[in-house]
Amino acid sequence: MGKYLWLTILSAGVVCADTGLLSVRSDRAGLVVYLGNDSIGCTPVVNHPVEPGDYWVSIFNPDSTQDRYSVLESGSLGDRLNTLWYLARVGKGTTRVNVRSGETRQLFISLRQAAPFLLGALLGALIAVLACN
Repeated sequence: MGKYLWLTILSAGVVCADTGLLSVRSDRAGLVVYLGNDSIGCTPVVNHPVEPGDYWVSIFNPDSTQDRYSVLESGSLGDRLNTLWYLARVGKGTTRVNVRSGETRQLFISLRQAAPFLLGALLGALIAVLACN
């Protein structure tokens, strides 16, 4: 199948049997969307092809310092902890999503609703960081 035909099929919302599609919307357009540690665009993200699996999906205000996000994967323990607190202060919405083969997942993440759940997400991320060391 040609590259352009494949892109046309994906943009039409047709899902290949070994992938799924992910759409991410927010209460604001233009927020940076991360799928795991990879930026996949800005809100709204529509029908992004994804291999089946569990993922963390995060949205960031483009005014925040996005490069700090990569420190969570590659920084020292101290840098990771500082980055977690920094991200908590600038406001971040994060959710876990499971994408299955052949399905389309629709997410709505609001930075306004992120505050009450931020402490739980921060604690979960801290446990994950400590478990990796």
